[in-house]
Amino acid sequence: MVGLLPVGERGSSLRVRFPTTHRMCYGCYLTYEGSPESLEPVMPWVADLILDITEFYVDFPTGGPLHVVLDDWNLEDEFLYVPSYPWVEMTDGQAARAERIVAGLKRLTLPQRAQVLKEAFG
Repeated sequence: MVGLLPVGERGSSLRVRFPTTHRMCYGCYLTYEGSPESLEPVMPWVADLILDITEFYVDFPTGGPLHVVLDDWNLEDEFLYVPSYPWVEMTDGQAARAERIVAGLKRLTLPQRAQVLKEAFG
């Protein structure tokens, strides 16, 4: 599956193709085994977490303030917080979504976190 990612200056019409598993650490994607089945039947709230992650990418195609977690797959506890970057502006709604994502990931084990990202990113 291939998606489109805008590149260049804001508003640029230039686009580049990337696989939907384009995250920086593709090796991490392959390394984490997680559960072979969806976590949603076991933990129904995970469906909301996955939706929050995918909707977060509508506003922040590179993960915004959660780039280190979502794009780089740094899923360990020490990375699970919403940093304050002066160059990333968030609305109250976007900030709340970021906090929900972090809180949801904290409830999971490391392999489960990886499985959630696998499901969110296809």
